[in-house]
Amino acid sequence: MEEACGGKLCIIGLDAATFSVLDHRIARGEMPELAELMQRGARAELISTIPPVTGPAWTSMTTGVNPGQHGIFDFVRWAPDGVSARLVQSGDCTVPRIWDVAGRHGRRVGVFRVPVTYPARPVNGFMVTGLLSPSPSPAVTHPPDAFEDVAEEAGAWATWADNAPDDHRRAQQILEAHRCSDRALRRMVERFRPDFLMCVSSETDTVQHALWPYCDGSVEAPDPAVNAVVSEFFRATDATIGYLKSYFGSEATYMVVSDHGAGAVEKGFRMNEFLARTGFVRLHRGRIRARRLTYKMARLVRSALLYTGLLGAARRALGGLRVRRHRPESPLSAAEPLRWAVDWERTRAIAKSRSDSGIHLNVRGRSEVGVVEPGEEYERVLAELTSALEALTDPDTGERLVSHLLRREELYDGPYTEEAADLFVGLKGGQVGVLTSVGRRLFAPFPKLGNHRMEGVLVACGPGLRQGRRPPADIRDVASTALYAAGLPVPRYMEGRVLTGLFEPRYVEQHPVSYDETPLEERRCEHDAGGLTDEEDRRQRRRLQDMGYL
Repeated sequence: MEEACGGKLCIIGLDAATFSVLDHRIARGEMPELAELMQRGARAELISTIPPVTGPAWTSMTTGVNPGQHGIFDFVRWAPDGVSARLVQSGDCTVPRIWDVAGRHGRRVGVFRVPVTYPARPVNGFMVTGLLSPSPSPAVTHPPDAFEDVAEEAGAWATWADNAPDDHRRAQQILEAHRCSDRALRRMVERFRPDFLMCVSSETDTVQHALWPYCDGSVEAPDPAVNAVVSEFFRATDATIGYLKSYFGSEATYMVVSDHGAGAVEKGFRMNEFLARTGFVRLHRGRIRARRLTYKMARLVRSALLYTGLLGAARRALGGLRVRRHRPESPLSAAEPLRWAVDWERTRAIAKSRSDSGIHLNVRGRSEVGVVEPGEEYERVLAELTSALEALTDPDTGERLVSHLLRREELYDGPYTEEAADLFVGLKGGQVGVLTSVGRRLFAPFPKLGNHRMEGVLVACGPGLRQGRRPPADIRDVASTALYAAGLPVPRYMEGRVLTGLFEPRYVEQHPVSYDETPLEERRCEHDAGGLTDEEDRRQRRRLQDMGYL
């Protein structure tokens, strides 16, 4: 184990946090602990990955490299058949995380609810896994016996609040999930006493997706009762920050970070419907119409049973069998619709996942159902697709719809680049969300009220750090800057830079950056990607669909 000196470090992740929301909550007096960190330290916008989505963003933040190097581009990883997919897991990331680096230098580390860390991996301290963890089991913790400390609370934060019957209950579920998470975090901190901690609250993302009009104060809150619960949620989040400050003390370094920002969403754009109309996707329209008819009939039967009070009796008579809701507008990213709805022999490009905002070309040799020849034909299809997208306008404003259009080679570099979508599309900077469904209209309501933005947050406070606003930073800069602040060598392979501009010049002069010259290929960690059973994978996938990601 390599030795190093340095102070304590606490990284507080607030998923999807954005300054417009945090500043509003601070102005209302709801987040005094965060306000004190901002007053004593530096703040900057933190620019996310493209796409600005949970999996690649948190992984790039904690490894310091781009998705082409670490291997996580979305919530799913596509199989060679081009149709099947499984959820990403911790073993899919082959680059050491910052807690691995800190642990190698003898730091007692704590990792709490960082997304895409299931199953838990050995660390020099403790780990409780985050988003994409299945029902509570010992695999969510390291060491495994630590599961007893979180088992009572873990079920609450694994429940997606969109299953709630109304906004008030949804807000209460989000608040309760945070309270359960807070209790579990405190137990783990008190038991393991880390001096290098990274914890994440996923509920800040949840509340903005589901209840955006209550978040940033730009519009009057529709329901005072819901607004009161949302305010209590932000107070509770701030209380967690206050607890961590009391544990680590005034001489520690604190970093408050988010994987991306958030904002209101106007509507959704049916990307696959557009691709079908322009001849890139070929669909079995008859099969889709038949499924819709089946769905409508099932809805009529269910409504009739509810009206007559016979639904419960019918379920009991059928041994608890439920008529599951079939969504005629469901994303094509699920494996089953991709199989029956798409005519692959005539499909040249398709949007497989709502969350990655990417379009995959159906390339021969790369996919078992591929039809586009690599090389000249590939470039021709990509150019044709780019022209078609650039010509899109918003029918409500007449403005250009596409805000960015980037090939994967412009974004990624590394051994996994070939696994990424071929073209990434941003629509009005996130104000219009990508839908993978098909329908009579190109534009449709987006399933959530809030959507991701590129601009996240970075707040840094501690020894040697400046006060005030600083220029925007790249999300990959967090890993190298955190290691520097903790007095640890920075791996030279990290693409993110040490944000020395956050520190006083005299401090940097007295504490020059030191580097670990070991090449990445000698540090790569190969893990079994297993961890989720097929049923757990299906349940987590349904949850992500409910969350509006897939």
